[in-house]
Amino acid sequence: MVGAGVEAMRLYHGSYGEIGIGTVLTARAGGYAVSADADLEGLFERHRPEGCIPRREAVFLVADPDLIDAAGGYTDFIYEVEADAPQGHDLAWYTEAQSRMEDGDMDGAAEAARCYWAGAPFPDSDSSLTEFLARSATVMAEFGEDCGPGIRR
Repeated sequence: MVGAGVEAMRLYHGSYGEIGIGTVLTARAGGYAVSADADLEGLFERHRPEGCIPRREAVFLVADPDLIDAAGGYTDFIYEVEADAPQGHDLAWYTEAQSRMEDGDMDGAAEAARCYWAGAPFPDSDSSLTEFLARSATVMAEFGEDCGPGIRR
């Protein structure tokens, strides 16, 4: 269910480096979501409801390995992972908030952040892309484009 945690499920994570099978992934030191977008991340944190995983404490995952690049992930190595209680959010709301901020529409940006956290469907389904946030994920297998899922290179 988007916007809420679900039981353990298989998802995909992209990395710029090799990761061993069985490795438990956790948020990068300082968080994945701290960078040039500090103002945007601050907006999302201010509107994050209790119970939602903070973006700075999350491992970012997708349900389809073909979506890793579109979600902003690395594609050098792609791994199938198992994550406990991942929370799904539509990344299109994140992009919408960023656009609103750039236009000086802080009220619109805040509304987009609230929609992201609530799991609201984005009006333009062609722009919709669900990213999953998890506190941790275990690497189950390397996804090989030529070999199929679950095959180690």
